[in-house]
Amino acid sequence: MTLLVLFAALTVAAVVVDGTRPAADPGALATAFRGAGYACVLAAAVLLVREPSPGRRLGGVLVAAVALLVGIEVTGPTSDPAGADIGLGLVRLLALGAVVVSACVLASRAGRSS
Repeated sequence: MTLLVLFAALTVAAVVVDGTRPAADPGALATAFRGAGYACVLAAAVLLVREPSPGRRLGGVLVAAVALLVGIEVTGPTSDPAGADIGLGLVRLLALGAVVVSACVLASRAGRSS
Protein backbone atom coordinates (compact mmCIF):
# COMPACT_ATOMS: atom_id res chain seq x y z
CA MET A 1 0.00 0.00 0.00
CA THR A 2 2.82 2.39 0.86
CA LEU A 3 4.42 1.80 -2.53
CA LEU A 4 1.19 2.77 -4.27
CA VAL A 5 0.94 5.98 -2.23
CA LEU A 6 4.55 6.73 -3.15
CA PHE A 7 3.65 6.14 -6.81
CA ALA A 8 0.82 8.67 -6.49
CA ALA A 9 3.13 11.24 -4.90
CA LEU A 10 5.78 10.77 -7.59
CA THR A 11 3.15 11.03 -10.33
CA VAL A 12 1.87 14.30 -8.89
CA ALA A 13 5.45 15.58 -8.67
CA ALA A 14 6.03 14.63 -12.33
CA VAL A 15 2.87 16.48 -13.39
CA VAL A 16 3.90 19.58 -11.43
CA VAL A 17 7.41 19.55 -12.90
CA ASP A 18 5.98 18.98 -16.39
CA GLY A 19 3.69 21.96 -15.95
CA THR A 20 6.51 24.29 -15.02
CA ARG A 21 8.70 23.44 -18.01
CA PRO A 22 8.19 24.71 -21.57
CA ALA A 23 6.94 22.11 -24.05
CA ALA A 24 9.98 22.64 -26.27
CA ASP A 25 12.39 21.80 -23.39
CA PRO A 26 10.68 19.35 -21.01
CA GLY A 27 13.85 18.27 -19.19
CA ALA A 28 14.44 14.88 -17.62
CA LEU A 29 13.25 15.43 -14.04
CA ALA A 30 9.59 14.62 -14.75
CA THR A 31 10.62 11.45 -16.57
CA ALA A 32 12.81 10.47 -13.61
CA PHE A 33 9.87 10.98 -11.23
CA ARG A 34 7.61 8.89 -13.47
CA GLY A 35 10.23 6.14 -13.74
CA ALA A 36 10.63 6.01 -9.95
CA GLY A 37 6.84 5.86 -9.62
CA TYR A 38 6.61 2.99 -12.11
CA ALA A 39 9.31 1.16 -10.14
CA CYS A 40 7.17 1.55 -6.99
CA VAL A 41 4.08 0.13 -8.71
CA LEU A 42 6.11 -2.74 -10.13
CA ALA A 43 7.54 -3.53 -6.67
CA ALA A 44 4.01 -3.49 -5.22
CA ALA A 45 2.84 -5.80 -8.02
CA VAL A 46 5.66 -8.27 -7.36
CA LEU A 47 4.80 -8.33 -3.66
CA LEU A 48 1.13 -8.90 -4.44
CA VAL A 49 1.78 -11.65 -6.99
CA ARG A 50 3.56 -13.61 -4.26
CA GLU A 51 0.38 -13.56 -2.10
CA PRO A 52 -2.59 -15.97 -2.31
CA SER A 53 -5.42 -15.54 -4.82
CA PRO A 54 -6.90 -12.06 -4.17
CA GLY A 55 -3.49 -10.43 -3.99
CA ARG A 56 -2.30 -12.29 -7.05
CA ARG A 57 -5.13 -10.83 -9.15
CA LEU A 58 -4.38 -7.31 -7.92
CA GLY A 59 -0.72 -7.86 -8.72
CA GLY A 60 -1.66 -8.89 -12.24
CA VAL A 61 -3.76 -5.75 -12.66
CA LEU A 62 -0.85 -3.62 -11.46
CA VAL A 63 1.61 -5.34 -13.82
CA ALA A 64 -0.75 -4.67 -16.73
CA ALA A 65 -1.20 -1.04 -15.65
CA VAL A 66 2.57 -0.50 -15.41
CA ALA A 67 3.07 -2.11 -18.82
CA LEU A 68 0.53 0.28 -20.34
CA LEU A 69 1.98 3.32 -18.60
CA VAL A 70 5.55 2.52 -19.62
CA GLY A 71 4.39 1.75 -23.16
CA ILE A 72 2.69 5.13 -23.34
CA GLU A 73 5.79 6.80 -21.92
CA VAL A 74 7.96 5.19 -24.58
CA THR A 75 5.66 5.62 -27.60
CA GLY A 76 3.81 8.80 -26.64
CA PRO A 77 6.38 11.47 -27.52
CA THR A 78 7.17 9.88 -30.90
CA SER A 79 3.55 9.53 -32.00
CA ASP A 80 2.76 13.24 -31.61
CA PRO A 81 5.48 15.76 -30.78
CA ALA A 82 2.95 18.14 -29.23
CA GLY A 83 1.80 15.37 -26.87
CA ALA A 84 -1.89 15.78 -27.74
CA ASP A 85 -2.95 12.19 -28.36
CA ILE A 86 -6.42 11.72 -26.91
CA GLY A 87 -6.35 7.94 -27.29
CA LEU A 88 -3.12 7.57 -25.33
CA GLY A 89 -4.46 9.98 -22.73
CA LEU A 90 -7.53 7.80 -22.25
CA VAL A 91 -5.43 4.64 -21.94
CA ARG A 92 -3.20 6.42 -19.40
CA LEU A 93 -6.26 7.51 -17.44
CA LEU A 94 -7.63 3.95 -17.39
CA ALA A 95 -4.29 2.54 -16.24
CA LEU A 96 -4.03 5.14 -13.48
CA GLY A 97 -7.61 4.30 -12.51
CA ALA A 98 -6.66 0.63 -12.21
CA VAL A 99 -3.85 1.58 -9.83
CA VAL A 100 -6.22 3.72 -7.75
CA VAL A 101 -8.84 0.96 -7.56
CA SER A 102 -6.15 -1.54 -6.54
CA ALA A 103 -4.97 0.82 -3.80
CA CYS A 104 -8.55 1.22 -2.56
CA VAL A 105 -9.06 -2.55 -2.48
CA LEU A 106 -5.82 -2.96 -0.53
CA ALA A 107 -6.82 -0.21 1.89
CA SER A 108 -10.22 -1.75 2.51
CA ARG A 109 -8.65 -5.18 2.99
CA ALA A 110 -6.16 -3.73 5.47
CA GLY A 111 -8.96 -1.94 7.32
CA ARG A 112 -10.92 -5.20 7.70
CA SER A 113 -7.90 -7.18 8.92
CA SER A 114 -6.95 -4.72 11.69
